[in-house]
Amino acid sequence: MSVRGGGVLILRPGRRVFLALRSEHVQNPYRWGLPGGKAEPGEGPAEVALREATEELGPLPTPAGTHLHIWQDTATTPPRMYSTLVWALPEAVAGRWTPDLNQSGRPEHCAWGWFDLDAVLMPCLPVGPVGGFHAGSYRLLRAWADQLPAGFL
Repeated sequence: MSVRGGGVLILRPGRRVFLALRSEHVQNPYRWGLPGGKAEPGEGPAEVALREATEELGPLPTPAGTHLHIWQDTATTPPRMYSTLVWALPEAVAGRWTPDLNQSGRPEHCAWGWFDLDAVLMPCLPVGPVGGFHAGSYRLLRAWADQLPAGFL
């Protein structure tokens, strides 16, 4: 099964995760999630993740470390493979970085922020068709929560 999409999971120390709010102009509007999207023909897993991230956020800051994770979303029918580039930022870099949303020219996101991972994963957070949290991003974060790189716990 080939990778169907990709994106980036940007972390900073203290179990903080970067999330973007999807705009009214895209599928699944008004939901918080990870930057990412569909793979182009011939793109490899790391290529799609990095392309989607830079289209949606502009240039990414230099990370302390990266890790490419291929995740199978078994909640979809058929299951989809999704590449996630984990981008771990040192606190000094994360504190200075401001994403430049919507580099692709399409208004995909209307806001962004840093969120406490444990608060994001609380079961009371709405996951639904409008508002709350993007379901695929939520499932990916649940799968990753216990595997964060050292120094980001």
